[in-house]
Amino acid sequence: MKKIILFILLSVFIFSGPYEIKNNKIYYYGFLLENSDSKSFEYLGDEYAKDKNNVYYAGEKLEDVETLSFKYLGADYSKDKNSVYYGNRKLEKIDSNSFEVIFKFGKDKNNVYFYGSKIENIDIKSFEYIGSYYINDKKNIYFYPEKLKDVDLLSFEYINGYHGKDKNSVYFASTKLKDSDPLSFESLDFFYGKDKNNVYYFDSKIMNSDSETFKVYKENKYIKDIIYDSEDKENYYFGGEIVKKK
Repeated sequence: MKKIILFILLSVFIFSGPYEIKNNKIYYYGFLLENSDSKSFEYLGDEYAKDKNNVYYAGEKLEDVETLSFKYLGADYSKDKNSVYYGNRKLEKIDSNSFEVIFKFGKDKNNVYFYGSKIENIDIKSFEYIGSYYINDKKNIYFYPEKLKDVDLLSFEYINGYHGKDKNSVYFASTKLKDSDPLSFESLDFFYGKDKNNVYYFDSKIMNSDSETFKVYKENKYIKDIIYDSEDKENYYFGGEIVKKK
């Protein structure tokens, strides 16, 4: 999860994410970074920072980095003019010039990467990012790393959250939702969805729920000591389970 960048200037303290400048010295969670330069220090995001001499990840120097061209790309990827890094690890045989980050995926002109590891057996020329963890090439659709089975490639589309659909079915991640209707289906959040007949939580039907009146709340709600995240005309629900009848 990305840390929020905080710039708080209090007399002798400056905080930049997990890094702190105190009395012209740089610290990572209280540990001094030896030989660092506070005047040129720059927090880049997540665990990355740099000064005029070095690049740091989680308080450790990255070796053989070209500092001037180094930049953080997101999703723990970074690069300089020569190399690409995932965290503190240099990725081998990768093209820095063409490398880009798409959600949690990295891509150069030759390969696609997921959390810093090359995805095997994917066609780079037809590769597309669809949404969330959904990707495809000319042969397959994935909710990576799982391959979708019996999916129609031409009609598949990302809906929202962890939901996608083709002309025949709705999917939660890589799992087909039983008896789902793709024409009427709507994703209510990452885990809840419904069509004209059923309500689903993750990849299971919520039995005896009322699709027409079912709604999900962005924040949990309470009735005395009962917590709920959704409701229909008959019940209150939490995590797809009935917690109280009306």
